[in-house]
Amino acid sequence: SAEEQITVNNLPEYLRPFTYLVVREEQLGDYQPVADELGCKVFTLPAGSSGLAQARKHIAQRMRGQRYWMIDDDIRFRSIEWTPNLEKGAEYTETTRATSCQFKTAIAEINRFLDEGFMFGGSAIAWAPPKERGYDVCGRTLGNVFYSEHLPVDDIDWGDQYEVVPEDFLVNLQLLKMGHASIVLQKFRADPISPTNAAGGVSSYRTIENHNNSQYLIQELFPDVAKVYEKVQKSGPWKGIPKKAL
Repeated sequence: SAEEQITVNNLPEYLRPFTYLVVREEQLGDYQPVADELGCKVFTLPAGSSGLAQARKHIAQRMRGQRYWMIDDDIRFRSIEWTPNLEKGAEYTETTRATSCQFKTAIAEINRFLDEGFMFGGSAIAWAPPKERGYDVCGRTLGNVFYSEHLPVDDIDWGDQYEVVPEDFLVNLQLLKMGHASIVLQKFRADPISPTNAAGGVSSYRTIENHNNSQYLIQELFPDVAKVYEKVQKSGPWKGIPKKAL
């Protein structure tokens, strides 16, 4: 339903006409009425498509030569402001929801960075510690990534040949190795509301075993920059279970 589209419902009205719900061709009948109600559009993947890696590859091919921002469907955006404090460190306040004006500022920043030659980037995750600068170079993004119109689509391994892979991380590391720095917004944060492996989406095929294998795959592909460690999952269906991370 329209009410369940978390990301779209957290976007200001003026962005809706430029927003696409990405669905498989066989889902079009279910999602077109939802898109119509929300005032956005539908981007259909070929029938039979499965997995996030295939979806990201199809999106990149279709958006070739254009700037686009790919966002998971459970993202709320927050704006963070802070002032340095020598005794207590950074003190900051955050809004529960980014305003239309803050979205305009963030998008203007993104376009400025892409104009300067950055190839990709995203908004920092909401729970990351605040940083004094408004952005990081070569930082890591989760749940959202934007790309330049100069993205070398055909030179990227999108990971669609693997059972499970950290899709965005795989692409981001390749771009970094090609010499393309990322830019990560620090004051405009992405806040996913779904716990790891929540019901729906990738949980239909991702298990703790193939998740762990995917982390080792990234370490194998990028041994000089990626290292696997273990942590205990704090929430979601895997709560309390040790899992591998990068």
